Amino acid sequence: MQNQLSSNNVLGNHLINQIFFDKYKIVKKLGEGSFGMIFKAESPDGNYAFKFEKKRPNKRSLLKSESQIMI
Repeated sequence: MQNQLSSNNVLGNHLINQIFFDKYKIVKKLGEGSFGMIFKAESPDGNYAFKFEKKRPNKRSLLKSESQIMI
């Protein structure tokens, strides 16, 4: 379990200050659960939350399911 937490922290730290879609800058990690991590992102038009899902071999993306539910 400790190795999993350590690797999540490394990944989380790596994402800080990264820019996605030429607009959204990841500024801090907000939390994580069993399926992914949530980050605060800033852009010129406001603040957003980004969720990064852990890869699950041979499994359907939970993010895709979540996005379909939200629409």
